[in-house]
Amino acid sequence: MEVCLNGTELSVFEDGTIFRMNKAGVYIKVPANDNCQGYNRIQCKYKKYRRHRIIGWCYLGLDIDDTTKLIDHKDGNKLNNAVSNLRIVNSSQNSMNRLGVSGYSMIRPGKWRARLKLNYKSYHLGVYDSEEDARLAYLSAKLMYHIIESDNSLENISKKIENQKITDIKGNLVI
Repeated sequence: MEVCLNGTELSVFEDGTIFRMNKAGVYIKVPANDNCQGYNRIQCKYKKYRRHRIIGWCYLGLDIDDTTKLIDHKDGNKLNNAVSNLRIVNSSQNSMNRLGVSGYSMIRPGKWRARLKLNYKSYHLGVYDSEEDARLAYLSAKLMYHIIESDNSLENISKKIENQKITDIKGNLVI
């Protein structure tokens, strides 16, 4: 797809490849290397854009200037900008597949708390005697509720939550 972004002619492909037209009118491939916190940025005139936002703009209908909408990399790889790996989300949905977030913590020696964040709210899943029990409670709740609907609608997720209750691994009602 050929587009003009901020006065710069680009040729954007579904696999994440982008070519930029140079002054001689020849398209040159833009390298897909990490140049901004794990992401790849492309300069168009005097403004820099992240590659995944350009691809989201071209293929997913993203308003490139709307900072409330984010592009999530489904596999967590910031340099995998294939359209099939990208989806439009809000900040809450974007944090659902963040790596390194445990969802449980020690509150005092021998006691562990499990929590789940969803739609900007934190839900208490329980206090457990072992780290493993807290981890399992968090992971089972995460599997059930950290789902990004295909139409990216928070309303659909909220309706699902209202109609269901979260139980811990022992069957106790927590929400």
